[in-house]
Amino acid sequence: MDARSCCPSAGFPQQPGPIITAGFLTFLVAALLGQEALADNITERLALGGTLAMATQCQQVSGAGDENKCGAGAALMPDLTLNLTDRDQVYLLFDFALGNDLNADSPFALAPWAASLEDDVQNINGSNRSYLLVATYSHDFQFASDHALQFTGGILDTGVFLDQNAYASDENTQFMNVAFANSHSSYLPTYNPGGALEWRYQDWTLSALGLNGGENPAGESFGYYAAGLAYRLQTAWGEGNYRLMYFATTPDFTADPGGGLERGEGVILSLDQELNSDWGAFLRLVWQGDALLGDYSARYTGGLSVLGTSWGRTRDNLGIAVGYLQGPERDSSPGERGPMAALPDEAPLASTWLGEAYYRFVAAEWLALSADIQYMNDRYRAGEDVSGWVFGLRATLDY
Repeated sequence: MDARSCCPSAGFPQQPGPIITAGFLTFLVAALLGQEALADNITERLALGGTLAMATQCQQVSGAGDENKCGAGAALMPDLTLNLTDRDQVYLLFDFALGNDLNADSPFALAPWAASLEDDVQNINGSNRSYLLVATYSHDFQFASDHALQFTGGILDTGVFLDQNAYASDENTQFMNVAFANSHSSYLPTYNPGGALEWRYQDWTLSALGLNGGENPAGESFGYYAAGLAYRLQTAWGEGNYRLMYFATTPDFTADPGGGLERGEGVILSLDQELNSDWGAFLRLVWQGDALLGDYSARYTGGLSVLGTSWGRTRDNLGIAVGYLQGPERDSSPGERGPMAALPDEAPLASTWLGEAYYRFVAAEWLALSADIQYMNDRYRAGEDVSGWVFGLRATLDY
């Protein structure tokens, strides 16, 4: 790899903003003094927490001009929880990000890091809102110790209610690629205003939500709604979670600018199962209609997570995942193949094969370091295919 294309400042402005600077100073102080240096509960009902995630990735690409380069990014995500009563809660989540890692420059159709980075946290979903990801009020109706109903309204993180997975949900502590995250995939829009209901009875959970889905390719707003059913199963192997979800847009979702109005819809099957005390497996299957162009028509991903007990690192873990994603059945229109696509518009995406492995080293209860490697192969119906490797390092501080 040409070292000249891999400079430490890739993706970073020359003078980082004061909030990000404060975040890095917080990270350094915490590293020296330990988690006790960071206050958690401000009062009995008010708590401050959050995550600081930093990563750098380098890509080695074949095709698309063989662009071998590096990038870096960081996201400081403080959250504030206010318990108004034992059943009423206000929650705020912010994201102050610096740099875009490789996401803005990668020729791959999938983002190598699913984090919400600098470009993602400004003018979020075309709303003129920046840095504020989540602002919700929730109320619990408790009928019995194992029977409850929760209502949540405001600016929602959709992944909290749908498509959770024990081994493939969090891009800051688990797999980095967007294909293995939940709420960052385009079939599950997030950080938009709406409402959600979650009914929990014994081992069953039924979720439903509706929200403003943002803008369609013609610049018009559309609605989005989803429902999910989850079952928690205890077996001799361990705990398993089995989830089935349906999602759809309102009929005013436009598949082609200037064309007819269509509804986008699909189904998600998301499973995770402990195999024993140290091993776990996940599977996520997604099918969606042609109306949701710019995404894939089908996604098949799965993998394993292994705790480091056998080599004396009980809090460490190793993750391995593979995936096959099928391109839309019909050609996408210009600019609709996803935010990372860099190939000409006349080269429709046919499929993507990918694999990822990471090792997460838990240095302290509040600090984890990860080494990550990804392989992606984008195949196009016309034009040159793109394949290559992405090597990454990530640090995550939870406080």
